[in-house]
Amino acid sequence: MKIARAFLGLLLLSASCGNQLSETELGWLEGYWEIEEVVGPDGRSREYGLNATIDYFSLEGMRGYRKKVQPQIDGTFITSDDAVRFELHPQEGQILMLYRHGEEAWEEQLIALDSMAFTVRNTDNISYHYKRYQPLVTHE
Repeated sequence: MKIARAFLGLLLLSASCGNQLSETELGWLEGYWEIEEVVGPDGRSREYGLNATIDYFSLEGMRGYRKKVQPQIDGTFITSDDAVRFELHPQEGQILMLYRHGEEAWEEQLIALDSMAFTVRNTDNISYHYKRYQPLVTHE
């Protein structure tokens, strides 16, 4: 049932967007991401270096959650159980990420997505440019 729901969601997403997103492409959202740059409505940008916290996105079909985590030097993460749920909604050629956390609800528009970067813009016209998190130290 979950696979059928995910496939239907992907079909709706692909049909409503000018570009076709495959299951693999949509799956790129899954994983650890850090903010690289924030661009305000006036076009001013703020670049970020090392981030003390990063975002983990989990996606199953058209629903998922996002949570803040703190990377540790040993490759692990400190996290809480506090996750923000979201749904992907195709709408008029756009992909909206609709968030709900307690009584709060907000949305972001998914502007770009590939395997190493993605961009969202909120209703205040602030764009968040993410890059895939790369650990500083790798352990084997």
